[in-house]
Amino acid sequence: MRFSLLQFSHNLSLVAYLSKALGKRVSIRLREPDGGARDLLGLLIDENMVKRKDGSIVSFDPEKIIAFREVEAIAATAGRGAPLSHRIRDLELSLSASWPPLEIFESGLWRYRFSDSQSLRANSVLLLGSGAFGDPGDELEKELVNVEKFYRERNARAAIQISGQMHLELDLVLEKRDWSRSSQIDVMVADLDDSRNSQGPDLNKNYQIEITEEPSQSWLDLQGSDDVKSTMARAKADYLSLSRDNELLAVGRIGYSDGWAVFSRIFVAELNRRLGLGDQILRAMLKRADAKTMKKIALQVGNDNLIAKSLYEKYGFRLHHSYLYRMAPENQSSESSC
Repeated sequence: MRFSLLQFSHNLSLVAYLSKALGKRVSIRLREPDGGARDLLGLLIDENMVKRKDGSIVSFDPEKIIAFREVEAIAATAGRGAPLSHRIRDLELSLSASWPPLEIFESGLWRYRFSDSQSLRANSVLLLGSGAFGDPGDELEKELVNVEKFYRERNARAAIQISGQMHLELDLVLEKRDWSRSSQIDVMVADLDDSRNSQGPDLNKNYQIEITEEPSQSWLDLQGSDDVKSTMARAKADYLSLSRDNELLAVGRIGYSDGWAVFSRIFVAELNRRLGLGDQILRAMLKRADAKTMKKIALQVGNDNLIAKSLYEKYGFRLHHSYLYRMAPENQSSESSC
């Protein structure tokens, strides 16, 4: 975000500054009792209350204000502007909202997620803090015990999502504890304007695109997992099907969260691969995102899926960040559904 600093003077009326900014996004620096300072960022909903992006409401004492900033609205771009740690956190929240768990429990800035599907994205701890250990609510030793207990009580194997750019120290700790490691996942982003102008074939008139608000059984069959149906149903999304002569050839899903169009479940029927159908379904998804006036697009892809990554790069997608999952030793947790 871009900020314009308002030179703050306690000789001027606090009420005047705060009243003028009601309903706007602000950054407020407050003096702490120990002589330090802390910052609040969010929507000013009262003269002593800020609503953060995560929905939490924080009260403050106006007399403790050191500096006051109004957030200027700027054009939305995918994965640029704010510090990387903030961008990763915000994007991960949007990705999670488009693939929501059944249950959420928060401990500090550790968000426990549990779902009735096998998806690790909905069955793992998401670290929202930028500290080396992600800012847990308890000492690390105790937090890890709590994590294993939480998932064990739900007959699931404990898993923690690790962002390589932010939580390397925690990754090393879990490595020493014999938590197994998944393959790396890359989060790629694109601005729709860039993707629209990228090279690619026009949608072939021999193919038909159907867009629905719920997946059909044939859609679920092609992407290979009926298990994720309940998870997908918890978020508003579009389901695209590409067919020819009533034969389903490719599918894709678009979730919507906080200004992002999140592409997922992009699959081409096995017997029809390497025929350019990946291009066709991706272009249809971009067209749909454009029709919904979305500006930013995100997707996730295995780091070793070079064919898919090459296709996405052709349409303007670029790497934003990567992550992996660490999973507790199976002898310390019940056998899991994830």
